[in-house]
Amino acid sequence: MKIQNIVLVGLLTLVSIEILPMEVESWSVRNLSAAERRVVNGCLDLSHKGLTDLDGLREVEGFRNIYELKLNGNQLSTLPDGIFNGFTSLRELELHDNQLSVLQSGIFNGLTNLKKLYLQRNQLNIVQAGTFTGLINLRDLHLDDNKINTLPGGIFDGLTRLRLLILQDNQLTTLQPGIFHDLIHLKALFLGANRLSILQAGTFNGLTNLRQLELEANQLSTLPAGIFNGLTKLDELMLFSNRFSTLPAGIFNGLTRRFLFIRRPAILQKLILADNKINTLPAGIFNDLSNLKQLDLSSNKLSTLPAGIFNGLTSLQRLELLQNRLSQEQLNGIRNYFQGRNIDLKLSDQKSPPNVSPAELEKLSPNEKECAICLADIKAEEAFKTMCPVTEGAAVHIFHEECFQEWLKTSRKCPICKLDALTGQPVTKSIAQLRTEENARANVFDGKLRLDNQDVGNLEGLATIPDIASATEIHIVGNPLTQITANAFTAAPSTKLLDLSQNEIIAIDKAAFSGLPALETLDLRKNKISNIPAGAITKDKLPALKILDLRDNPISEEKIKELEKLLGIEIWYIKRTTPAPSLPSSSSSSSQLSAQSKDKHKKQKSMA
Repeated sequence: MKIQNIVLVGLLTLVSIEILPMEVESWSVRNLSAAERRVVNGCLDLSHKGLTDLDGLREVEGFRNIYELKLNGNQLSTLPDGIFNGFTSLRELELHDNQLSVLQSGIFNGLTNLKKLYLQRNQLNIVQAGTFTGLINLRDLHLDDNKINTLPGGIFDGLTRLRLLILQDNQLTTLQPGIFHDLIHLKALFLGANRLSILQAGTFNGLTNLRQLELEANQLSTLPAGIFNGLTKLDELMLFSNRFSTLPAGIFNGLTRRFLFIRRPAILQKLILADNKINTLPAGIFNDLSNLKQLDLSSNKLSTLPAGIFNGLTSLQRLELLQNRLSQEQLNGIRNYFQGRNIDLKLSDQKSPPNVSPAELEKLSPNEKECAICLADIKAEEAFKTMCPVTEGAAVHIFHEECFQEWLKTSRKCPICKLDALTGQPVTKSIAQLRTEENARANVFDGKLRLDNQDVGNLEGLATIPDIASATEIHIVGNPLTQITANAFTAAPSTKLLDLSQNEIIAIDKAAFSGLPALETLDLRKNKISNIPAGAITKDKLPALKILDLRDNPISEEKIKELEKLLGIEIWYIKRTTPAPSLPSSSSSSSQLSAQSKDKHKKQKSMA
């Protein structure tokens, strides 16, 4: 008995040791070598140094003359008061990809020459009033991919020169009227992927120069009258993936311009209303949009359209009405209306998945009769199957019709095999196709190209993107990209960061990364790379390379060591000091949909 007790105590001791959290060692600017703290051409680059605090930052020689300060990719959780005192020459400050949770009032005091401030991909949930006070020359402010749920009144007061404000991918539920009133030169406002359920009249007051407004992927079901009043220079409005069932009559009237007593039409060119629940539209809703070039009403519940609904759209070049409930007769009427005009009409989707016959359903096992979306049982009258090819003897992919239609609003990929559920083909696009579809993401904005989760299957067309030669960051994350072909990035010689993580990359050409002399960070994590051909990644080819991330790939440790020896840098392979930020995926939306659908079908069963 005594021996058993000793063994038990020993095991408990071992278990307790295993579950003890690892202590994070403090690592400050003072711990860095003189070479790492050297200012080069006005830039102090302290990115990806594992910093936990900024002790010693103001001891860096020549810090008052620094124009660009890079602190991104560290483990910073707080910014001490006064840390940026004396940085009077600073133009650009990068604090993204840290663990900051709070920005206190006055933290950026004295940075009167700052033009660009990057705070994305932190853990921010509180931004105190007065945080941005004094940033009178700020042009670009990045606050995306945080956890901000509220913005205090006056938070942006004084930022009269701001031109870009990115607040997407936060947790905002409401916005105070007039919160943007001082942003008289703002050109782009990104508010997508928040939790906004209501917008109050006056929310966008003062944005007289705004050209791009993104409100997609929120919870909006209605818009107050006059919400867009004064936005007379707006040319892009994104309202897709909300909960609208209709739009108020005259909602776009506020976009029109007046000259003396003459009322001129709005200059709006792109209006995206897809993926809502719109079942009706008021007559004349688009009458003042004679400059509109693209209108997307796909994935709604429209079964009828008012007579003359498109009469005012004299400049229209593209109209999408896919996945609605319009009859073939109505669709033919739309085709006839636009006959003779050079318009790209996308009116009827490919055939919906055919019904499953009772006999076909009877052959399936109980598990195979379960909807893969909501996990409830399927009856013959509510069953639909995809067009996905299956091997002989394998079960077809079936779902509840209602579950499947809801799923299509977020993805055409089959939940089981990831092929296009309506065609049975792989869901891939080239960058050239994205350009043809006028995908707003297929553009360089503020030196960055972001094509995350866009079904990119090959890189054809990258060179056609405007300003790609001046891009410093390229992000092509979460796509079905399987190979990197020769000279894929030669059109982007200024690129410093190339993020190709979370793809399906198997093959890399020997000349894949040619023409990237400025590349510092190459992120290839979470792919299927087992081999990198000789000469693909060398010092001569990538002379500026500092970080190569190959985590979560089936490449051997032996090959990693060979690369490290060849490049003279440490390769991120098994473990990284700071966890990479998670990327949004369809899994969160699908799990929510699954739960809702399962509850619904359970209720139906209990009623039966």
